[in-house]
Amino acid sequence: MQFVDANYVLRYLLNDDPIQSTIAKGIIEANHVELPVEALSEVVYVLNGRYGLSREQVCETMKALIDESGIGINREKSIFAALTYYSESKLDFVDCLLAARAIMENATIHTFDKKLRKFIDHERAIVPSSNGALS
Repeated sequence: MQFVDANYVLRYLLNDDPIQSTIAKGIIEANHVELPVEALSEVVYVLNGRYGLSREQVCETMKALIDESGIGINREKSIFAALTYYSESKLDFVDCLLAARAIMENATIHTFDKKLRKFIDHERAIVPSSNGALS
């Protein structure tokens, strides 16, 4: 198994360093590599915060990357849901990851974060489940 970090993915996406971008492209396109969620979170943060991409642009970019590049990712459905939540809300991406997992896995999430709690309650009302209470 091979992993790529946020810097590899950023060089691949941005093509902003001739040497590193070429190396990243070669590794990503020639191998089955996995992007850990920790690195994915950093890519989202950097694209939005440092490079000024809108949440919608970040969502589209990351979904296309996963769909088209052959980069593997664990819990792909919940990652895609989290990216969608990120593009449609004001929650931080990490909160979107938590919300997606809690909703998709019908899990209880313990949080003091009122925005996160309200978001999850709202999403669960759209797709009701038999469990998944917040505390």
